Amino acid sequence: MNTNEERPWELVTLGATSSWRNDLNKGVASLQKSDRTQIRPHVCINGLEGAEVIQKISADPDREDTGYFIYPHLNVSGSDVWLNVKFAVVVERMVVPTNLAGLSPQQTGYIVRNLPPTVRDAVTAQVKSWYLKVFLPDIQKGLDFVTKQFETGDPVQESDRGNRIFDIHGGRHLTDIPYTETDIVGEKLYAAIIHGGTFFEYGSDGYERADALISGRRSRQQAAVHDFLGAMRGLRR
Repeated sequence: MNTNEERPWELVTLGATSSWRNDLNKGVASLQKSDRTQIRPHVCINGLEGAEVIQKISADPDREDTGYFIYPHLNVSGSDVWLNVKFAVVVERMVVPTNLAGLSPQQTGYIVRNLPPTVRDAVTAQVKSWYLKVFLPDIQKGLDFVTKQFETGDPVQESDRGNRIFDIHGGRHLTDIPYTETDIVGEKLYAAIIHGGTFFEYGSDGYERADALISGRRSRQQAAVHDFLGAMRGLRR
């Protein structure tokens, strides 16, 4: 179990003894055997590095060098709220993104549901502890900031971090905060790639089409870098 009560978001601490690690590792390995494509590992869901991390764990579920962390994937619709808990798993050491796999909420739910009952109850209790001790207080602080801006701030100031009401750019850098367009574009691409296609593509797996697009882009980037380095080496001769 998590031995650090001060860090309830750590389900299994990397490097610490845990009675849950082996069951969670086996749960990660079981993703590849699911008959539901959205449960199986995909580059478009877990990322290139994440898919490799899942493969490493699947090849050796008994390994002792994994850690698990709890995150929310919040959905809000009126008064309806879905917490959509998801786990992140790191292997060997904390190097992001190389050694980290972010599991989707569906993958996480699949793993938790299929854990041995005693482990499932213990993991759920840990998630509850994180929810009450970390998530709720953090969300309340964030909402208090928004309320304060409405009352005493400038709702139309050009600031990425200071304006929590409207998304008005203010010296934004890619490393600052995610663009609101990320989810919007992602939804459009999901509809176009996962469900869309020609008559000949309807029988294919949309997730695999998305995987191929992402992997192809990475390959082109790597080829361009290799070509550039080769040209630079040629100039030195």
